[in-house]
Amino acid sequence: MATNSQLETIIKSIGKLPAFPEIAMRVLKLANDPESSVDDIVNTVQLDQALTSNCLRLCNSSYFGLKKEVSSLQHAVVYLGPGNIVKIVLADCGGQVGFNDPQRGYGLHPGQLWKHSIATAIISQLLTQKIGKENSHELFTAALLHDIGKLVIDSFIADNLDAMFSLMMDGGLGVVEAEKEFFGIDHAEVGSLVAKLWNFPKPLIGAIRSHHQDISEIKNNELNTLTALNNILFYAAEIYMSGVYDKGLICRIDQRFLDCFDLTQEDIISIIKEYPVEMKKAEEFLQIPRA
Repeated sequence: MATNSQLETIIKSIGKLPAFPEIAMRVLKLANDPESSVDDIVNTVQLDQALTSNCLRLCNSSYFGLKKEVSSLQHAVVYLGPGNIVKIVLADCGGQVGFNDPQRGYGLHPGQLWKHSIATAIISQLLTQKIGKENSHELFTAALLHDIGKLVIDSFIADNLDAMFSLMMDGGLGVVEAEKEFFGIDHAEVGSLVAKLWNFPKPLIGAIRSHHQDISEIKNNELNTLTALNNILFYAAEIYMSGVYDKGLICRIDQRFLDCFDLTQEDIISIIKEYPVEMKKAEEFLQIPRA
């Protein structure tokens, strides 16, 4: 059903997205540079007074629960560590590229996609804690930006909504499968092209591209596997929060994902039960409107 013209139009439209904030790009690159220092990150953030002010506000929020007020970015790094500063910068800047806009094709109201992105990032922190991974900003970034491709492909879905719905119903396809069938590309692949255009690190590009892949399709790559598992955990956690809690459903997570990180089903249930509390704190932390 996909045509070359549809695919070409989608790819060309990628360039119409607002650029990812330069300050966030610099911080992201520094965070992934083993030769960069804490001072490099602080000095970069300090170039933007509004961002600096917001970082300090967030550092002093109830989310972190610091006993002493943070008055400078240097102090923030001392108390929170550079990894948390990176996450604050990304969370603050990430909403500027269109995540807060409504996504009519996906049936999302203003702010819903950004809330989903933040929620997935929160899950990523619980996951990295559970597996004992120290450097968690890579997964946080992948989780936060994994659905960036939806910003591009949404309008095309909205323009073909009836045909897409019929394809899903008649063929028994999920949204991602229907995107691939109808347009020749899905939002994960589009997202990887966006990330490449924005000069994101290669591991992040790969993680965005593979976040819906089955584990059998993912090459031996920790970040890709974690991002895909993280995405599955989000939906399991949402089912739990809805009140329709079915342990059997949660246990259907492919055991091969869990085996990669020595996780048990009990670990997964623990993460899912912790999620509502952490998400509530994050809603206050980032001033996200509640549904």
